[in-house]
Amino acid sequence: MSKNLTTCAFTTTANFIGGKYKLKILYVLMGKTRRFGDLQEKLSNVSAKVLSQKLKELEEDGFISKTIYPVVPPKTDYNLTERGQSLAPVILALYEWGTSYFKEIGQEERCDMTEVGRLSNIVEKIK
Repeated sequence: MSKNLTTCAFTTTANFIGGKYKLKILYVLMGKTRRFGDLQEKLSNVSAKVLSQKLKELEEDGFISKTIYPVVPPKTDYNLTERGQSLAPVILALYEWGTSYFKEIGQEERCDMTEVGRLSNIVEKIK
């Protein structure tokens, strides 16, 4: 049994994807394979140690897959699994809420729209 599993569906979901970085990692991986260096670049405020730890947790929980290639220097790719992609509507809803909030307070939107476009495409495929 996963340490994240509780008797409450909301708490279980929050345990799996909560925290400071997991949602950001899932957002960056939506619809695109990334290498560790790409993830570090996109998530510049995350240390390599914390990023490695969160990637390992997401992999153990079945949200991402990791492919290690036997080359020098080592090459590792990260992708979302089907379970990870199933979170696309949730992540898109959070993005849309943030967009509405920004409009409400007069804040300019500065998200990378290619990320949002990939997210929207995944949501359309799921429907």
